[in-house]
Amino acid sequence: MRLLWKRSQPVLKTRPDGVRHRAEQLLSDTAELESLLDQLRSGGGSTETDVTSDVIDLGGGDTALYRGVRIRARNADDARKWGDRFLESGTSGVAVLAAEMPNEKHVLFAFVSENLISRDVRADALIREVSRFVGGRGGGKAHIAQAGVEDTTKIDEALESGANTVKAFLREAEG
Repeated sequence: MRLLWKRSQPVLKTRPDGVRHRAEQLLSDTAELESLLDQLRSGGGSTETDVTSDVIDLGGGDTALYRGVRIRARNADDARKWGDRFLESGTSGVAVLAAEMPNEKHVLFAFVSENLISRDVRADALIREVSRFVGGRGGGKAHIAQAGVEDTTKIDEALESGANTVKAFLREAEG
């Protein structure tokens, strides 16, 4: 038994006193991944739900897309990857994402395209405004920001508020 325990340490990448915890963590992660995979299979391949979308007039015939989206994610990195794909798509726009993670943890993310950052729409400012609806606080950078969620019942309201907040930022920037 001692030999098995000793050989398990490098495989599980942990110290002797962490073998049991690491094995339990791996079993839990596997169960969560299997659950997400089942949802993907039954939901047509997507755990993404659009709550709201809007086309924002930037003037001069230019527009930007606003999306308020809910997703299920394994962790914050999965949500950031979603945002990276949104930003890399070439879309002029903003997305506010509500990510539901294991153990019913929810996190809000905001993603803003470069052309809107130059118009004073910043993800860090946007997430601070939107997260107020859910009792959260947040921050980040101009193109990506995140905030915690205290009141999950107000997530849709927070996502819906984002378009008006972006429009207000644009009005302020125009003077």
